[in-house]
Amino acid sequence: MGLSNLRKYFFLLSFLGLVAIYISGCLSGSSTGGTIGPINEKEAAWDTALGQVQSAINANPAIKWSAGQNYITQNFTPSETKILMGFIPPTSTPSTTSILNNLRPAVATLPTSFSWLNKNGINWMTSVKNQGRYGTCVAFACCGTLEASLKIAKNDPNANIDLSEWYLWYKGTPGENPDPGGWYEHYASDFLKEEGTVEETITPYSGAKLFPTFSEPPANTPNFKIKKWDWQTGDESVKAALAKGPLVGGIPVYSDFPMYTKGIYRHVWGELVGWHAIILVGYDDDQKCWVCKNSWSASWGENGYFRIAYGQEFYPYFFAYTTEESEVLNSPTVITVQPGENSIDSASTTVIMVTFDKPIVAPAKNPIKIQISTGLGSNSYELTGNFSVSSDNRTIFCSGPFFNGITSATVYVNFPTATITVTIDGVFAGLDGTSGSVNKIWSYFSKRSNFGISGKVALDTTKEALDNVPVEIKRGGISLGGTQTKGGSFRFEGLVAGNYEIALATDSTIYHPEKFGIHFNEDGSGVGDVIYIEMVKKTIDLGGGVQMALAKIPSGTFTMGCPVDEPGRWADDWLPHQVTLTKGFLMGIHEVTQAQYLKITGSNPSFFIPTQTEFSSGYPDTSQNPVETVSWLDCIRYCNALSANQGLAACYTDQGGSPKIDDGDTVTCNWTTNGYRLPTEAEWEYACRAGSTGMYYWGMTYDQAQMKQYCWYDMNTWVGSWTDPHAAKGGTQPVGTRLPNAWGLYDMSGNVWEWCNDWWEWQSARGPQTDPRGPLSGLQAKEACIRRGGGWSFFWDGCRTAGRFRGEP
Repeated sequence: MGLSNLRKYFFLLSFLGLVAIYISGCLSGSSTGGTIGPINEKEAAWDTALGQVQSAINANPAIKWSAGQNYITQNFTPSETKILMGFIPPTSTPSTTSILNNLRPAVATLPTSFSWLNKNGINWMTSVKNQGRYGTCVAFACCGTLEASLKIAKNDPNANIDLSEWYLWYKGTPGENPDPGGWYEHYASDFLKEEGTVEETITPYSGAKLFPTFSEPPANTPNFKIKKWDWQTGDESVKAALAKGPLVGGIPVYSDFPMYTKGIYRHVWGELVGWHAIILVGYDDDQKCWVCKNSWSASWGENGYFRIAYGQEFYPYFFAYTTEESEVLNSPTVITVQPGENSIDSASTTVIMVTFDKPIVAPAKNPIKIQISTGLGSNSYELTGNFSVSSDNRTIFCSGPFFNGITSATVYVNFPTATITVTIDGVFAGLDGTSGSVNKIWSYFSKRSNFGISGKVALDTTKEALDNVPVEIKRGGISLGGTQTKGGSFRFEGLVAGNYEIALATDSTIYHPEKFGIHFNEDGSGVGDVIYIEMVKKTIDLGGGVQMALAKIPSGTFTMGCPVDEPGRWADDWLPHQVTLTKGFLMGIHEVTQAQYLKITGSNPSFFIPTQTEFSSGYPDTSQNPVETVSWLDCIRYCNALSANQGLAACYTDQGGSPKIDDGDTVTCNWTTNGYRLPTEAEWEYACRAGSTGMYYWGMTYDQAQMKQYCWYDMNTWVGSWTDPHAAKGGTQPVGTRLPNAWGLYDMSGNVWEWCNDWWEWQSARGPQTDPRGPLSGLQAKEACIRRGGGWSFFWDGCRTAGRFRGEP
């Protein structure tokens, strides 16, 4: 899975073990903002804060900005503004090499003020948009910067360019829920460089109801890209870079900023709410401020913009985009093709007519080619007739002869498909110059009596295309042949009307095998599209021949805790309450082994490990036993080391923001990074239950014979003295040697304890919860963290699914 195409949130479960990976998402698009109305209850929630901000402003004559009611205060409470903070600052320092080193003017020649809102008296920026109630600011900042860059590249401030933030978000993250959002600007910039985005009208943004609605654009829809991007840092370098175009940036948002209405902002009151992506459009040395575009509608700030004083905190690296006129794909789209479907079937067809939604220039400037692909292997025939263009420059005509000498109507009638491909080379109407070329292709299908079926095999969670998956097609139970996916795609040709079955003959330990019924009507309708299959297992490589297997855990709702009359219930076990987990995730299928821990950390602290002499004397190899004698902090360090091993950002940082965790540090978990972490207590119990509701994931009550099949505990491990690590069966056992639960997880009960991310809290009555994360600090004077699952030396009651324990971190 490419990192530019796939964003993952990972977490690791381990006391003595269990790794888990968490997959989720966030996306967005574009819409305009609202107007300021009468005071409502949301605005009233800001009254106290507004008073405190105004007092702070009045107390300092140097402060030159105003606070008041605006679009944000009308539509969000103060706590709800966290939804909007979707910029994730990178954890690593970027290169300071600039793409503009040879282009930017010397520092001495920079003007004292500059803005793309008023360059030579002209506004080059596109309209202010509104990200709505989603954390999609990165998509808005990147699309808005690209829109302006394209207008600048075209040297046309009036060009109508409106790009789709929702397409960039949904395809770039990919497929993640933007509530709450969160994305890296360099990941979004990479996607704009490699894949681009489409016009807003193709994939529109709805701030009211966005996720999970998404429709793939039609085939060959024009994509708008950047040629390259790079970092900019330092005030003078950033000012110089602005001479080429606006820059993507990010700011920390404090509690006072949402109340901004005008002036030059300085932070005067409140705590950090989060990080927000913006567009830097100019500066003013006389007023000592930067000029920025926001995505909170034109009813916020200075018509959607704000000025911020020099010296205020920015994320120190800005993104400069480079585009060229030849890459401006503001192209017309084919809206009709004549003759119509199934009518290009005789020698009487003498004219092909293609109509566009925008004017194009004459063929003399933009060479036009029309080809017909037969659907028979690689046969393709170029139309060599005469071309003309209508008076409104929106329709092209091509009159025969067709097919480069192929004139037999019989041959043409028997084409399984007739695909008309229109190619226009060059620049389009309204653009000056002819440098470079733009190639856009539209395909039109005329289906005939024989059909082909194309499909794509991808994961239902991430939409990642699966390569080399065996695909077989059958009719009436009889196989008509098979193929394998290439780039996730497959195709079968030569089909007639009727019912078919497509089977994905996948390894059931990795993917669920699936069968899909497809019906072809006589007119060719009913052809299948994209097939998604459910991944149930994935393996990652840790290096040195060590791997880690992960099982898919679906999102869902369950009852956490146990009733007061459950046998063996402990006083601190949760009482039953409903918990909803909104995101599916991948979890290690068993506890972290000694081999996995050793590979990642370079050490093995386990008690149950033979010396070299003992090993050579016949003691069993324990490399596949779960690692133990590790603290909660050890597991946190392991998470970060595993993240580094896989090239991911660390989830955990100390009080100074460093991923290097020492004893005594205050540990913070960043839930939006793409690294590994421990699961929450709710996630652990949900995965352990795997849909079950009893004392154990294998049964409603205690049965010794049954429990021995699923669990290592005192009745099948306690032999000899527990202080003897080499008793016949004493101590931990190799992972995955008991039966798994319904979701393919082993040793969730017994063998070793498993640490969770949560700090301990006492049992209390609870109502329904959604994605609970537990308390943020420790247990009174003696801090403690959650442990679940019981261990090899525990009785039956200690291994219950709802059993809760605590331990010093």
